[in-house]
Amino acid sequence: MYRRSTIRQERGEHYLDFVRRKTSLRSLVDPRTFVYDLGLLSDGTSHTTICEVLKGQYRLAKDLGDSRWIETTRRETATILCSDRWVDDNLPSLLGNHRSRRTKTSHTAEATSSMCVDIRLKTNPNLEVVRTNAADSNARSMEISDSSEVHGEADSSADHDTADQECGISAPTGLMVNVREPEPTFPEPIPVIHNPGKRMHPARHVEAKQSTQDVGSKRARMDHNLSITVLTKPSSHLAQLCPFPNCVKREKKIKRHVQRQHLPRIFSDIKPIRSIDESVLCQLQYSSLISLVISALGQNADVYSAVNYVNQSGGIPKNTSVHPDTIACMRKFSVPQGWAEPPEGFTVSPVNSPAALFHWRCLVVLLSLLPPIQREEFRVDGRVRSDIKHPTNTEDSQVPVVDSSTEDEFTVIDVSYSSDVEVCNEKIITVNEAFDSHFHLDRTSFRIWKKSSGKSVDDLISYSLSGNQHPQLDVSVAGGVIVYSEPSTHPEIVSVERPWGVAVGVHPKHIEEFSRDRFLHMKELLNRPHVVALGEVGLDRTVPVKLWRRQEDVLCQVLTLSRKDKVLVLHLRGTPADRIGMDVHARCMQILHTSCDSDQPIHLHCFTGDARLVKEWMNSFSHVYFGFTGAVETFSTDQIDGLHAVPMNRMLLETDSPYMKPGGGYINTPAFIGDVATVVASKLQISVRYLLNETVKNCRKLYAL
Repeated sequence: MYRRSTIRQERGEHYLDFVRRKTSLRSLVDPRTFVYDLGLLSDGTSHTTICEVLKGQYRLAKDLGDSRWIETTRRETATILCSDRWVDDNLPSLLGNHRSRRTKTSHTAEATSSMCVDIRLKTNPNLEVVRTNAADSNARSMEISDSSEVHGEADSSADHDTADQECGISAPTGLMVNVREPEPTFPEPIPVIHNPGKRMHPARHVEAKQSTQDVGSKRARMDHNLSITVLTKPSSHLAQLCPFPNCVKREKKIKRHVQRQHLPRIFSDIKPIRSIDESVLCQLQYSSLISLVISALGQNADVYSAVNYVNQSGGIPKNTSVHPDTIACMRKFSVPQGWAEPPEGFTVSPVNSPAALFHWRCLVVLLSLLPPIQREEFRVDGRVRSDIKHPTNTEDSQVPVVDSSTEDEFTVIDVSYSSDVEVCNEKIITVNEAFDSHFHLDRTSFRIWKKSSGKSVDDLISYSLSGNQHPQLDVSVAGGVIVYSEPSTHPEIVSVERPWGVAVGVHPKHIEEFSRDRFLHMKELLNRPHVVALGEVGLDRTVPVKLWRRQEDVLCQVLTLSRKDKVLVLHLRGTPADRIGMDVHARCMQILHTSCDSDQPIHLHCFTGDARLVKEWMNSFSHVYFGFTGAVETFSTDQIDGLHAVPMNRMLLETDSPYMKPGGGYINTPAFIGDVATVVASKLQISVRYLLNETVKNCRKLYAL
């Protein structure tokens, strides 16, 4: 299999540098996404540079003898980037030195189209032209007919050419032509000319009518009608105009264009979100649909109102088919909602079930009722903010106006149209809530005020909000876990209240502070109700090798305090040459297998592993969660794959204050948890709103806060 990677996944380096690196490693990228993403480059990169990178991958494929990669790349390049001639000159096929069948066919179609133009349409602008669609007809010839009868016949082939020249029409090679002329001395119809190597397409007729005029020539004085059959490709092969409001794009694959450019990714079946459980994704899609229906049709609208409106709008072309995969998705939506599948199956023309509203054409019809700002809100977040007023409808419209004056600014609208309800027994969280699952109050206080105690979480947040480096995304920090990982700063009294919790442990870089007395004090603190975790503890390979064994001894000793009602927070960092930390993770799992049960709740703090590590941890421990910080900004390709491999119900967000501030900076605080969410959501290609909602639920579930 080819390495599938796109511009949106390669955040750590420029895409062309990524491709060059893959070429140097003799690794081919997926040809379809490769050429598509080259076409998306809009950062000023020259076309020559792009072509050189493309040719570098081609030379590698040629060396490897991968003809399949080359043929796919040739096809995609001719469609997106370059001309057919450039492709043939620079990316020659391994199957032969001649142009591909597709190239010759396209040139033939162009030549045919240009030769089948009546010359009189250019010389006489007064001709009346009538175009009719005859795609279903069996016409396979060019016919020149007249209402008069044929009064005479001739059998000379020379007369055929003469008659054609008088008409101003030349019959191209490969076309089937029949001519019937009204003059008594005109020849018999031209025999059909067969070309077995060409595929004949449905036809489009052009009728040119000319009234009787005296312009000084024999043909101009004749009162006749001309009917020409132009051979073209079927309409299904032609680019279609995007049905989305104000979009003038024409695409052959219109569904792909709409899903990528105008709809939230949760409704895409082209590149689905793999990190979300299927049941959670269905719930999210349903909630988004309800939000759209309410915003488009009013507060009292439901899915059945939407079905009626879509059918009455006429916005869906007749005989629109539904892909079998889409039908399977509709069945999944129907089951939890109790919608019975129609006997004739799901259709969208007309819409015969609320489940069919998930079809992309139905979503476009509903989105056409919203103003541009709300359409963009739905595309980005999958929901429509209720504080944006819907424009007043015209008198002809029967759609009620949305009244959003009573809704909170960031309310997530649910199936009961309430701002605070239960969906599938899980509470919907308002979008401005966030949960910082790991930060250091003592270290952050010391970095700001040069003292480790005497400050609260509110002081940290107020410091950031009043300073020059204000968070890009202002959220309400609804809770978090305060981590004391230096034995010398462990609190004597835990004076926090929920939704804040405390974790106590020994950072692997502070093992010199660990002693018997502090071990006993830590054991006592774990009996306090507001101490919810043991940690952070673990292994750190950035210290000298001589300290590694001591770290393992301290870890084994601290693990004797582990218990299932306290989360184990692990700090695992590899050597500078091993950013993923394969060795340190493997060693830690060996130690845990001898010290903890497989159902021990675990929080992998500042996780930087790949997809393989995610799988190994989840196979070994059933209650493991993965925390992500602002370090995600610099993730490699393998680390991005690891981020995508984490299920959404196992993902946590951390600031790790005062470190790892998104965008760089000396002081980080819990106030920047919204910026961390923005970075992580951009890597996952999901909305920040959805990520915050899920991680808040995960943190509350894991830490019981």
